[in-house]
Amino acid sequence: MRLTQINLQPYFGGGEVYTAFLSRALAELGVPTRLLAHPQARFWQTLSLPDSLRIEVIADAHKLPEFIAAEDRWLLSHGPMPAALLAASARAEHLLTAIAHMPVQGRNPAVFAGHDMVFPVSSWVREGLLAAGLPTWSQPLYGLANLDPSPPKFSESIDRTSRYDWDRRKVRDRLGKMFEPLLRPCLPTRVWHKRPGLTLGIVSRLTPI
Repeated sequence: MRLTQINLQPYFGGGEVYTAFLSRALAELGVPTRLLAHPQARFWQTLSLPDSLRIEVIADAHKLPEFIAAEDRWLLSHGPMPAALLAASARAEHLLTAIAHMPVQGRNPAVFAGHDMVFPVSSWVREGLLAAGLPTWSQPLYGLANLDPSPPKFSESIDRTSRYDWDRRKVRDRLGKMFEPLLRPCLPTRVWHKRPGLTLGIVSRLTPI
């Protein structure tokens, strides 16, 4: 059975970590996998992904049904599956699954209706799915670290750039994106240099939601 993962996020966050480690795990199990990705998500090429993973770029999410073939028996969406694809794939009797990266408490749980199985990323997410009567996996699917011992690829120095991912749905952020490049030359420039020995870094990243 070939797995088709659907991740149309242009940003790199937690869901993309899941996409990567699932691709590695399934490759070790001999399950062929392909990924339908956003054209702006260029970070996939920088990750240690298995050679067997095939990445296809989709510029228009409405054209997703055109990318699904009869042999794509198992579809896995990161977040709820797009409605157009959900309807078309249900008629084709595909196995329709999704990973719920966000809790449905306080949101509309109906976006996961029509899925054969939803995988929660935590106990709290699972409780919300069960309360909404959705088909929910029995255990939380917690994320796994990348234990690849190969050293990361980076230059000797890293220049500090913008700390913001501007959410272009908001007027405030659109104005910020416009004016920040004008203000940046007035701000102090910081360059990070790697010291000899072990470097431990903790990164917490929130993407626009």
